[in-house]
Amino acid sequence: MRFKANRIWLCPFQLSVLSLAMASVVNSAQAQSGLIQEITVTAQKRVQNLQSLGVAILVINAEELNARNYQDLPQATSAIANVELFEDYPSAGLPTWIIRGVGLQDFNTNNTPTASVFVDDISQTSVVMGGAGLFDVEQLEVMRGPQGGLYGRNTTGGAVLLNTRRARFDEQSGYVRINYGNWHTAGLEAAANIVLKDNLAWRVSGRILSRDDAWQSSLPTNTEHGEQQQWDFRSWLNFQASETFSIEWKIQSGADSSDIDLGRTVGVYDASGGFCAGMLGGYRDDTNCLSWAGFNQLVQSMPNTNQVNTQAVDGSRVLSSPLNEQDNDYLGNLLVLNKQFEGFNLSSS
Repeated sequence: MRFKANRIWLCPFQLSVLSLAMASVVNSAQAQSGLIQEITVTAQKRVQNLQSLGVAILVINAEELNARNYQDLPQATSAIANVELFEDYPSAGLPTWIIRGVGLQDFNTNNTPTASVFVDDISQTSVVMGGAGLFDVEQLEVMRGPQGGLYGRNTTGGAVLLNTRRARFDEQSGYVRINYGNWHTAGLEAAANIVLKDNLAWRVSGRILSRDDAWQSSLPTNTEHGEQQQWDFRSWLNFQASETFSIEWKIQSGADSSDIDLGRTVGVYDASGGFCAGMLGGYRDDTNCLSWAGFNQLVQSMPNTNQVNTQAVDGSRVLSSPLNEQDNDYLGNLLVLNKQFEGFNLSSS
């Protein structure tokens, strides 16, 4: 059995610089060799060569996701053109995908999106489910533009397809990946592919993310904020009943009780109670603009303890009071039946 262990002791900024450098080297090598790497996708419900498709699609493989140290699906939007993410509260677990400017900017969990997320071909019907964890992933595909023909309604903007790694019969393998970064942020990810019999394989994977040191401080309450506690587990069982029929069964579970990031207060008022020049000009002016609390303190001749320029630019020191922590958990399973016929395959899940 082959196992691979990686240990990374880099801050997020250093890691991003390293990944960009690696990508530059790879692109340069490909350009010099004159070779075009073959990329296969499943965007049209079957395995195809990306170069043969006439659709707008971007593909990020597992190596790229790991190199950039993305922990969840919303973080990947920074590497995808024409894709944005809307969140009323950052890190609140309510990401809304906006592709090519089409999206529903609403944090209500019962609203269906206009750009849908699919994990292993299953639609994630709530925006809460659009923040899937990126661990033991095979590939991420983002289709830009209307995809109603193949993926039904709620794909006017596009479709986000996340494929996880399934159990395979051709290898006994596994890996352990450890990460450590700023603010005592630690992560442990592991996976193993085990061939139990000639026709039975099992893949199990999981991860734990933890941060026990607060990275934000609230000026009104004089408290620290920003702890993270999250875990995920996934299991794939693959049974090849015959040469033409197979059964795949996935069980997954996880929970997230991390603190929700505190927002940075924006000054929008002047001393008279009207909108300040910065607000009217469309830019931020922390020196001359007041928050609503700061304006009230000025009117009542009280010491202004809500000056927006006392906040840190990076959000580590803010005027917001702490919100509730997340209380998200999930449990689910997926059964996939695959039947091969002469000339075509039939898959049911």
